[in-house]
Amino acid sequence: MERRDPKTLLGRNLGGRFRLDSIADESAHSVVYLAVDLQKQRQVAVQLMLGLPPPGPTFEQAARRLRSLHNTLIARLYASVRLADGIGGLVLEAPEGETLFARMQRGVPTIDETLNVLDTLLQALVACHQAGVVHRDVRPENILLTLDTDSMLPRAKLHGAGLTELIDMHAAGTHLSGAMHGHPLFTAPEQWVNRGVDARADVYAVGLLGHVMLSGEHFIRPGTPLEVCRQHFRAPRPPLKVTARGQRVPPSLAAALAQAAKPRPEARFTTAEAMRAALLTARVEVASRPPLPRPATGPLPDLETAPVRPMKLDADDLNRITAELAAALDHAFDLDD
Repeated sequence: MERRDPKTLLGRNLGGRFRLDSIADESAHSVVYLAVDLQKQRQVAVQLMLGLPPPGPTFEQAARRLRSLHNTLIARLYASVRLADGIGGLVLEAPEGETLFARMQRGVPTIDETLNVLDTLLQALVACHQAGVVHRDVRPENILLTLDTDSMLPRAKLHGAGLTELIDMHAAGTHLSGAMHGHPLFTAPEQWVNRGVDARADVYAVGLLGHVMLSGEHFIRPGTPLEVCRQHFRAPRPPLKVTARGQRVPPSLAAALAQAAKPRPEARFTTAEAMRAALLTARVEVASRPPLPRPATGPLPDLETAPVRPMKLDADDLNRITAELAAALDHAFDLDD
């Protein structure tokens, strides 16, 4: 299937209602446009699956389920749409604020900032999971930050809830079938090999985000799909003692992030709510710990700025890593045991 040029749709009114004004983002399977809802007179984002064939009825059924997510910490899905040729799309709440990715490029956040972002992020995930939605793509670009006027700290609004699962359903039977559509550096081991993904996959991503926000670096390094996948199973999780800004990390905070980032799902927090409770306990320790005399770091060097493309293991790689996973599950691979 030949993908149409996304620029040819600029200025088009979808259904006589959604005017496509500019291109905000592109990936292998879709294009996100900044648009105007002419009926409601508001800014929206429209994601069109230009890299995929027209979806079946399950696409719209799943979209209706996602529309039921009503939470101030979760970006809304307003509607599903189709082009004249049947190509599917979604009308979403327009992004507002700075992405967590952009914030981290300006330097490492403080512990207080990190805890507030993670707390509001976990609240959003609790709401998702209670609605039966696993996000599966919790990454810095999908988290928008605005100022919490009560605490004067950044708070998170989660974008993309359920969209990865929707795209996976849409891609079934195409050249993208079997591709891992989440961010490769934040995707749980079981998601790489399609082993029973549940809320613990999102908990894993939050654990990795917390580590990156405080340490200024990621222990998962970019590489080929097989190399990145293997690291999620095997890479050592460095203990967090001091942040890149020189703040001492409370042991309870370090322990919570370490537990969330365990390779084996059953070793993690079972729910986002349980992880949130652990982080709330860690807040008590933060105020009494003065910073060490270290300067704040500059921009983070290890998170790629290029658009994230789906990563797909070929048949040999998938067989190899699946065999490693089976062995790892048989021989408890907690790296700090």
